[in-house]
Amino acid sequence: MFKDDIYSYQNERPKIFNEDSHKILFQVRDGIRYLSYKAGAFVGHKAFYNVNTPDTYFERAILDYFVEIHEIVEVSSQVDDSLNGIFVVPSRRY
Repeated sequence: MFKDDIYSYQNERPKIFNEDSHKILFQVRDGIRYLSYKAGAFVGHKAFYNVNTPDTYFERAILDYFVEIHEIVEVSSQVDDSLNGIFVVPSRRY
């Protein structure tokens, strides 16, 4: 495996703050709120339903960012794959 093929939040984080990505952040945030409201918890990749993203590293970085700002909490993780982890919203923020 090449060094560039390994996910790194520090390397991917700047990509989620460019001009085109803010719309994706809002779409994912709204999806997270909807899923949390309807089910109480959600699998990471479900937050990207109907959201067009460049790649899975970008999606993982968005989930990691929402964890970083305490918008969501990962309660069950899959080793090295946050897209299949289970998340909850720590408090009603909507």
